Amino acid sequence: MTWLPIGLGGGSQADAVLGLKPEVYRHWPAVRASAFEMTDAATLDVCRLRIAQLYGVEQELADVDAARLAAVAAWRDDSSGLSARERAALAYAEQFVIDQNGVRGELEAALAAELGAKEDVIRFAFALWAVDAELRALAILGVEDRIRVGASEAGAEANEGPGPDWSSEEVDYMSSLLTPAFWKAVMTFGPASCAETDVDALTSEACRLRNANHQQCRY
Repeated sequence: MTWLPIGLGGGSQADAVLGLKPEVYRHWPAVRASAFEMTDAATLDVCRLRIAQLYGVEQELADVDAARLAAVAAWRDDSSGLSARERAALAYAEQFVIDQNGVRGELEAALAAELGAKEDVIRFAFALWAVDAELRALAILGVEDRIRVGASEAGAEANEGPGPDWSSEEVDYMSSLLTPAFWKAVMTFGPASCAETDVDALTSEACRLRNANHQQCRY
């Protein structure tokens, strides 16, 4: 049960907890759906299972065959039965969870060899971010049920696009590098999330800069 002092009102924990910020929550399903459409969905889903195991998000594992879960947990073993693509993706995903700086080099090259091109790795990385973000939030907030697909999609199309700091060339480039649907969803969710924070602006900016410095995000 979530540790937040809220009433469920007959609904799910996920809707009750994440619904505390409805202007943010309503945009998330579009991010998740477009993430799975942007890359190899089956490979991404294997990573979803492994991340759920690492975070202890049991509701994401409840309907999965026990043998499948055992194979995912033991993916390093040759006897796991997983494909080379799945094992490369899982190695990348586990390091992504620990520290994204560590995915560069051998892990990135191994994944590129399986997915086909550097652009495919970029799309996979963005899609993995969406999976990790959702599961991490459920784990941190102690939510014990799943976010319902389509639960909060209403209004998600009301995207006004990136803010004034984004040039049309940058928008076109990111849309082509990823997919228009994913980029639109992220650029709707992101501003809504920032606008809804109850944390003061100074603390928010300090956290943003610390994270950018750690991730070596020069932009």
